[in-house]
Amino acid sequence: MWKSSNRLVSIDMRSSVEVLLLGSLHNVDAHIPYRGGDLDEWSELYRAYSNPVNNLFLLSVNELLMEQGLNRNSSIRLIASSYRRGIMAANILLVAGYENVVVELDRERNTPPAAVVKEADGDSDCSWNGRLYWTNSDNGRQGGWLH
Repeated sequence: MWKSSNRLVSIDMRSSVEVLLLGSLHNVDAHIPYRGGDLDEWSELYRAYSNPVNNLFLLSVNELLMEQGLNRNSSIRLIASSYRRGIMAANILLVAGYENVVVELDRERNTPPAAVVKEADGDSDCSWNGRLYWTNSDNGRQGGWLH
């Protein structure tokens, strides 16, 4: 069922509203929103419409990889509208055993993608603001720590 592959899987994890307003991306394999839900729910606490986390995000990623016959060692590129949401989703995948996860903003902003990697001792800080090392995949340069 699972086969090893170096194939890159691109996931657009922006909310459905963002995709509706800004348009879909051409080079993605799937749209799996990390946040989003019923926009009819108003939160008095935040004085805004609620935007809950998609509880089926991890399950949907698993299903996508199974459909394509890939495994958890395959490279996954998460395309997000903000690094915060992207890093949070990447950490969920890291805890679930995915090893090659890259978070990328829209390429129009010319920002380097953030690669989620494990520390040298095998541990990883799985908080959303953990120390994540980034590499610029366009030319192979390595950068500093994301805080």
